[in-house]
Amino acid sequence: QKGRSGASLQVYSVHRESRRGLTMRMSDDEILAALYDSVVENRRIEDALNLLAERFHCPSAGLISFDATIPQADSMAAIGVMGAAENLGSYRNTFSTIDPAPKAFSALRQGDVSATNILISPAQRRRCIFLNEFYRPIGLEECLGGNLSARNGHFALIGIHRGKDRRPFRSAEIEDLKRFTPHLVS
Repeated sequence: QKGRSGASLQVYSVHRESRRGLTMRMSDDEILAALYDSVVENRRIEDALNLLAERFHCPSAGLISFDATIPQADSMAAIGVMGAAENLGSYRNTFSTIDPAPKAFSALRQGDVSATNILISPAQRRRCIFLNEFYRPIGLEECLGGNLSARNGHFALIGIHRGKDRRPFRSAEIEDLKRFTPHLVS
């Protein structure tokens, strides 16, 4: 079953419901196991993305391939809102070339993590066509992400997308995701 959030908004632990209806805290080991399993089982990357999205109480997450020479992004894997066929198709066909997040995250050092509300100024966000015509209309507001790989202008990026109903990402959450990047960096 899907995870449920803890009682306090300050606690960002992932929970799963047991057979008896009790909730159990999901450990980092479970997330890491899903990440490692994804290397040998392609479908498992979606499981790992689901666990990461749940951990940060977000409706969506994805892995992006970004070629800075074009510049164009392509989704390698996506779950939740961004993974919906209509949204993914729209992203790939119309909006990937104007998405500011891949360019911002690719400027980070390999393994580093940040959030779009930090990397992209409020003025840029207000007038951003991608945010105003695609991202916000599908219910998303901010992306917590990082640069997983950088080779010859080609990048692999991770992004966890928060909705409008969740407060902006905090530095502790940036550090929390950063703890996982050594296991994702190639």
